[in-house]
Amino acid sequence: MTVNPVGSYPLAGVDFSIAGQSGTIYKTNLDNAILAGKRIHNAFAPHELNQPLVAYDNTDVTPGTDIITVVGHTLVNGMAVKNVNDQEPSDPPAPLVDAVTYYVVGVAGNDFQLAATVGGAAIDLTDAGTGANVLTPQPAMFVQLDAGFVWDGSTLTEKALQTTAIIVKPSANPRIDRITVNPTTGVFTLTAGVEAGSPVPPAIPAGNFPNCQIALTTATTAISNVEITDERALWISDAIPSIEKGAASGVATLDGSGNVVEPVLHILTNSVDDSIQTDTGIIKSLTIPANTLLADGQMLRLMMAGTKSGTVESKTVQIRFGTSPTLLDNISLATAALGWSVELVIIRKSATTARGYIRTYKNTSSVYTLNAASGLALSGLNFATSQTFDANVSVSSGTSNVTHVVSSIEVAK
Repeated sequence: MTVNPVGSYPLAGVDFSIAGQSGTIYKTNLDNAILAGKRIHNAFAPHELNQPLVAYDNTDVTPGTDIITVVGHTLVNGMAVKNVNDQEPSDPPAPLVDAVTYYVVGVAGNDFQLAATVGGAAIDLTDAGTGANVLTPQPAMFVQLDAGFVWDGSTLTEKALQTTAIIVKPSANPRIDRITVNPTTGVFTLTAGVEAGSPVPPAIPAGNFPNCQIALTTATTAISNVEITDERALWISDAIPSIEKGAASGVATLDGSGNVVEPVLHILTNSVDDSIQTDTGIIKSLTIPANTLLADGQMLRLMMAGTKSGTVESKTVQIRFGTSPTLLDNISLATAALGWSVELVIIRKSATTARGYIRTYKNTSSVYTLNAASGLALSGLNFATSQTFDANVSVSSGTSNVTHVVSSIEVAK
């Protein structure tokens, strides 16, 4: 896969070259963008236990060891289950009884056992039962994380659905626990908070990214989505490559050979609001935290778009970036221009320099046209401190408004 350095954002089926698009093409791109967004949204999504039914029959039961063997089951120790007959006549292994809650213990690969209490001794199965049966998981003290992709620097790997161990409710006061995820392995860490009248979540472990908070009380007997607060500030998908222009081919490369490897995409921040500037001054400002780009070759992609009211007055919108933001480009909104947008890519070259490109658009007569596109060579930066990305009205006539509508910052590492 290769990507033109000033070409479209590499999400399959989405064409971001919006100049002169017809309504039909625009709708197709919008539909494909929505599908891509859903893919990002679902990655490592935290939720209540959503465990599939586990079907077994008498041939899967070994009474001598009290083990039930089901290939590919996803049960974990501590899960609560009830047995139901899948067909008549059938009976569970004695002494199990239908519609009674049992707890999973002794999970080892495809094998597991059942106990009468959480973590208790395995029930002594005196026979294999008859016919087909089904174990139905019950609401319990678990949280699950949906599958997602991770990048370890050389391999893109899908991390399958993950389930926590049983989460013990607090004994005296409420408690907030937190789940975080390692960005290169995809493995989660569950960190218990401290019980208190007004509890606070525990700190995020170094090197991990936040996933969710879990609010627990002494009365909590099963964790539902109500108790889970999604904290994902980034997520993983087919990402923007770290781009360097190939000297001969003119295509984006990561390793100089014409091959682009897809790294992790971190959605650093999104903003949807109607910030307004009538006179000169900043319309919208976003801050990139210190040390966001830690290594040479890492990349920021920044997008911002907005509107201008009225067709009588002219405005000029400056696009600025940096430690102390400096001018990168001007968008001249003439009397007929009713919208504006900018796409900015910044690639760290050293601790104080960067390269990239900027494209700006303006909307006239309901058609977005390319305002300007150019390469950038930035100096005087300090990536160890915060950076600013903003849009500033520098020339203003009359009382028409320049409005910010949406912006986002993404990091490819």
